[in-house]
Amino acid sequence: MIMVIKSILIYMMMMIMMMMVVVAMVVMMMMMMMMMMMMMMMLLLLLLLLMMMMMLMMMMMMIVVIIATMNIIIVITTTTTINITISLSE
Repeated sequence: MIMVIKSILIYMMMMIMMMMVVVAMVVMMMMMMMMMMMMMMMLLLLLLLLMMMMMLMMMMMMIVVIIATMNIIIVITTTTTINITISLSE
């Protein structure tokens, strides 16, 4: 009788240990998934930041180009007008 109880106790202990291991595995998997999700989110955020930076850089470049073209146009127009006025005065 005592042997049966002992065997049952050992079996119960084994079952509890197995359950603990399974729970630990599940928890570890969940943690890993969470970490992966966090990493993915961080990567996505970094990508978004990079995209924003690229957009800002593009905007800056466009503004610079527009300003440069405007300056060139102004210079050309002023030079042409000066030349026309000189030729007219002559």
